[in-house]
Amino acid sequence: MAQGFEAGRVSAARLLRPGVRNVTLAAKSLVGTAFEAGADVAFRLSGHAGIEERRYSVWKTDADAGTFDVCVVLHGLGPGSRWAERCALGDEVEFLDR
Repeated sequence: MAQGFEAGRVSAARLLRPGVRNVTLAAKSLVGTAFEAGADVAFRLSGHAGIEERRYSVWKTDADAGTFDVCVVLHGLGPGSRWAERCALGDEVEFLDR
């Protein structure tokens, strides 16, 4: 994987339970890449305060499909929570594995 932020797309988003959303991200560059569960991934998000980074742990990964999943608590207090609550199939997102 490249050293900088990469472009990906939301390939699925679902509510796991009230207050927790599971988001699946896909990128061609991820095909053949498997993350360990709990790996740290940063997201670059745009918000009212400009561009901000938020970090999440990988919940699961599918190297064949080039996807990974994160789970986000929907507390509504920060840009990551607001993004996860509103993201939809096909939305672009930038990510960086660390």
